[in-house]
Amino acid sequence: MKGILINTFEELESHVIYSLSTDSSLQLPPLYSVGPVLHLKKNIETMDRVDVLKWLDDQPPPSVVFLCFGSRGSFEKDQVEEIGRALFHLVPPPTVGTKWDENSNRLYKL
Repeated sequence: MKGILINTFEELESHVIYSLSTDSSLQLPPLYSVGPVLHLKKNIETMDRVDVLKWLDDQPPPSVVFLCFGSRGSFEKDQVEEIGRALFHLVPPPTVGTKWDENSNRLYKL
């Protein structure tokens, strides 16, 4: 995993971004605050596709996980840790003797 996109901006949730970025025990890749991503005041059916949504659509099916808990999502520490563990188990890192095939989006033994 090369990075995590977060639908927020630094001025709104600097404490969260700082906490996740500086806790070395989490072993997270770089965090990128890219929000707000969605134009919620527009009707969702007539909304123009924004660049981020197009980018998400263009990615191989198993390569992106999009989670949205709303702007007021609130979780206990244990819940956040559980979500994090689950996400890291979705796509385990390749092991020695395997190769990722970009065309089929599958992991193969060598």
